[in-house]
Amino acid sequence: MRARRQLIKVLTEPFTVVESVTVGLACNAQEAFDFMWDPDASRVLHSDAFHGTTLPGTPARAVGEVQVFLSRPGGVLRGTMMEVQSLVEGRRAVTRTITDTLDNLQVLDILPLDEESCSLTQEFSTVVPAGASTDYVATLHADHRRTLDELAVTLVGQFGRGGAPTA
Repeated sequence: MRARRQLIKVLTEPFTVVESVTVGLACNAQEAFDFMWDPDASRVLHSDAFHGTTLPGTPARAVGEVQVFLSRPGGVLRGTMMEVQSLVEGRRAVTRTITDTLDNLQVLDILPLDEESCSLTQEFSTVVPAGASTDYVATLHADHRRTLDELAVTLVGQFGRGGAPTA
């Protein structure tokens, strides 16, 4: 019997997958920021999450803070740790996932629109190394997109739709 050969397209250089969502919320910017900052809010934001906390011994609400999240996607226990890379209190936070083999960044930007509404943008970026399948890149794009779309729906459910249109 003759073996079948299949060509697989792979990346020849690293590629960064970037997806984001922007949503207008009916709450002030600080309220949205406080909610998104709280690791325990992961239980509201993700149906399979059951615990979120700040790692003891790391700076609280500052660069270097490590947030720990526990979830059960598909019934499998998963732990994720994110380290705060930069912080502009009430406006912007950049975190890096430190429990993944890929370089993952999450960027949160919140802009006040008025006293009672804000615009929240969440961005995910992942650097995929050379040699990875292009199918993997497409899957990662789709996963990020789905997660961000679900986030937008959850946030509007939590706070109501505010001033800015959803993009």
